[in-house]
Amino acid sequence: MFTDGSIFGEALGMGPDEAMPSLLGDFYNEPDNVTRGLSLYDAVDLSSQFGDSSQFGLGFCGEQGFFHHGDVHLFDKQFAGDIQDPWTAPANDCRAAPCVSRFQDGDEALPTPDDGLWQFEKTSFEVTDASAAQIGNCMLEFFDAQVGALITKVNRRKFTIKVEARLDGLSCMTKIRIHRLALGQYKVEMQRRRGDIIAFQRLYKWTSEHFCSSMNSDAIHPAMQSVHAREFLFAPCEVSDADPQASVAPLLDMAHIDNPPLQAEAVEGMLQAANDARLAAQLCTPEAFSVLQNLLQIVCFSIVEPLARLLCTLAQMPAAESNFQDQQLLQCMIDKVWSDAATKAASEQLAQVVHHALTQHAAKLSPTTNRALSFALTEKLRDGAPDFAVEMSPTHHLETVHYLQESLHMLQACC
Repeated sequence: MFTDGSIFGEALGMGPDEAMPSLLGDFYNEPDNVTRGLSLYDAVDLSSQFGDSSQFGLGFCGEQGFFHHGDVHLFDKQFAGDIQDPWTAPANDCRAAPCVSRFQDGDEALPTPDDGLWQFEKTSFEVTDASAAQIGNCMLEFFDAQVGALITKVNRRKFTIKVEARLDGLSCMTKIRIHRLALGQYKVEMQRRRGDIIAFQRLYKWTSEHFCSSMNSDAIHPAMQSVHAREFLFAPCEVSDADPQASVAPLLDMAHIDNPPLQAEAVEGMLQAANDARLAAQLCTPEAFSVLQNLLQIVCFSIVEPLARLLCTLAQMPAAESNFQDQQLLQCMIDKVWSDAATKAASEQLAQVVHHALTQHAAKLSPTTNRALSFALTEKLRDGAPDFAVEMSPTHHLETVHYLQESLHMLQACC
């Protein structure tokens, strides 16, 4: 090791000070007497801690984790906010934050930065003849009602919205910022933060066309209309054109990998496979449903959305009826209703699948299973729907509540 010969190096037994060696192959190296090393920051005075080795390095490798956040002015807010624990970052990326609010009448967007180098993203468009709050709230309602996206964050001060959307089997995370250009004139800027670039381009095109048409909700491209959650997806047709050797086994294997993007891709593949009768039959096995049950425990929008539709499709197939009698599967679907990663549409679909399964099999369940499911439904109804940003009326989740209540009544009737 190489030190600068200070008391810290001697105390740690690093040996005498030595010059930094020249590295072979380093064409930019110039001989000098500069000594280079690594300084580990701690809030306490290290020179007073050498007597107690148990205290040394508490600020960087103790219970607080590797990064020290004790000094407010050590890092600026933007940099400190990006620091994450490398072991928890992947899980946090898939979590949503439903505790957001709508824009109020007194809220105003920030002006465009007074910087000659500032420029908007190419994925931006102008909206006029409306206030910033009206634009923001219309944006929230558009993403919720039309796109069926998951709104994860709303910042009223910065006038930003962060959403996760799924279009044609492709998911992306997008951040929208509203800038004030002049009185009654605003610029809406959309930035892709994560996910598929094709999905982002389609979302931008859909959003810009919607708002450039005087925010007329009827002027929606017909190809972009989302499937209503109250209607079951059509069961697979009997005629199959797939390769007789085709198998969903690779998709099931991919779903076992502890990687949310790969697992989301696997679920999308299984949803497409469910449209073919031969491949859909392979998804009706206990092994396949074991995989689906494990996927239900993952808090990730890009997994929950297609998984809810897949379960709706499989619930229509007679070959899968026995799998929907499983207590753990039903409890997982009940727990996922109104979860952080499930939109209103996905929650309604999951509640509908539970209702459909209990309609068929409530009388066949054991008393123990009946009590467990009744308790889960009671707790879910007691907690109620979360307060989303686009809550517009008490009936916003009426269909989901109806399915859960009817499911509970069926279980109570079978006691």
